[in-house]
Amino acid sequence: MSDMKLAIRDKRVQKKLQKIFKKDKVHGDAIDSALDKILEYPNRGIPMTGELAGFRHLHVYDSFVILYFVDEVNNVIYIDNYGHHDEMYSWNDKMKKSKK
Repeated sequence: MSDMKLAIRDKRVQKKLQKIFKKDKVHGDAIDSALDKILEYPNRGIPMTGELAGFRHLHVYDSFVILYFVDEVNNVIYIDNYGHHDEMYSWNDKMKKSKK
């Protein structure tokens, strides 16, 4: 078990997760399990490439994905986004456009 802590950087992501935990116990339990796995072994997720290099993602509950960043200096794992696989790729496209 690592000494890392979890943090959510974006309040929209926090609200999205809270809504899932409140309305869908099975989905919430799957997220809890995935977060436990990330805390246990932060590099478990698949490394992202390109614009999202440095981030990792882990599949959860069917086609849902957690996008996270491991800050080893500060011992924090930042949860940056959570959503359906298709939504996450459109989020990545929006991020690319906003950087132009």
